[in-house]
Amino acid sequence: MRPETDGYMVGNLDVWSAPIKLDPNWNHGDYYGKVEPLGGLFTAFEIVIHEAQHYGGVAKAVGRKWAEEGKDPARSWDNKFLEEQALENVAKFLATINDANSFLYQAKAIQLFVAGDGPNLDAGLAKVKAKLLILPAQSDLMVFPQYSKDAAEHLKQLGKSVEYHEIPGDGGHVDAIYNIAAVGDLIKNFLSQ
Repeated sequence: MRPETDGYMVGNLDVWSAPIKLDPNWNHGDYYGKVEPLGGLFTAFEIVIHEAQHYGGVAKAVGRKWAEEGKDPARSWDNKFLEEQALENVAKFLATINDANSFLYQAKAIQLFVAGDGPNLDAGLAKVKAKLLILPAQSDLMVFPQYSKDAAEHLKQLGKSVEYHEIPGDGGHVDAIYNIAAVGDLIKNFLSQ
């Protein structure tokens, strides 16, 4: 199978980008020196951060806890669940240190990726001499482990030395950061070869 961004991921990237494009301050990318589309960028990051998690990890970490003691989310729109508040806090921070057009261009680049188009990816991969270790997060609902399996198979077809293992856990995409110790011995053994 040729590595490329599949239709499902193209759709995800479109959904993640939509809040920015809907923000009137985006102005088709012409906002520099004007009011930035921070509302759209904030919402885009909120969606991405939510999808980077796995339901099992969220259930364990926060469940249905309220953000503030005594402020029942059923009593007011202003009362939030802890998960809502956490998403808002991280998304607001990310929106202040990132650029909306940069977000959109990165999303478009991923949507357009097809091995062999433009600079020939396979020609570049043919030059790789290092052994490769691919470690996707088992519960990743954002970048599915199957994508990494497909990439590993493609690399093997090109004659590359590839090891593939999954990082266990139910933290989703972020297990690649927070649960990397679970594959520490694999990494240590790989690096000692």
